[in-house]
Amino acid sequence: GFFMAITKVLTSSSLTIKISNGVDSKGNTVYKSKSFSNIKPTANIDNVYAVANALSDVLVNGTQNYSLRENSTIENI
Repeated sequence: GFFMAITKVLTSSSLTIKISNGVDSKGNTVYKSKSFSNIKPTANIDNVYAVANALSDVLVNGTQNYSLRENSTIENI
């Protein structure tokens, strides 16, 4: 049979922290996002979380969550 070896190669990552930004007219918390690009594709996820947590600790406004966006290419090798 025919066999293709397809692989996924992580090319870039960015970390986003959701930060509280006041309240709306109904009293609901409004959030804004701050993104940090150029996260090393080889970065250990525990280290990325530790950095996000450290940033959260020094921000005046509280944070809701962290997210990591990863971009990859798929290749036939």
